[in-house]
Amino acid sequence: MQPNEIHALIQLLDDPDEGVYLHVREQLLAKGTSILPALLESREAHAQCEEHERRMDELVEGL
Repeated sequence: MQPNEIHALIQLLDDPDEGVYLHVREQLLAKGTSILPALLESREAHAQCEEHERRMDELVEGL
């Protein structure tokens, strides 16, 4: 998966549709720890959004 695809999936973590979130989460978790730097970068950039932070934390814990 290309870095731009990973970033696009990470952006979809903000989607209010739980189904979209679960699909994106599954896709990202399947990529393993190689996506960790992108996740942490996005978490810092979206620190003002509690929902994004919570979802990012869940992803990091899942890796």
